Amino acid sequence: MNKSKLLLSLFGVVICFTMFVIGMLYSDQIAGLTIVGIIGLAGFSYFIFRIAFNLIGPNTTN
Repeated sequence: MNKSKLLLSLFGVVICFTMFVIGMLYSDQIAGLTIVGIIGLAGFSYFIFRIAFNLIGPNTTN
């Protein structure tokens, strides 16, 4: 994984985690933020998987 893709993925992790936190903290006040929290958690999981897979994946041999 080159440096620009890694930085983009880390930026995505930060944005998605922020969405998750805001969604969970304020979901009792605005019901729509529950969906934002769920999307944030899914995005956070996706970017972490993407980073981990790209760091581990290229080092394996067939």
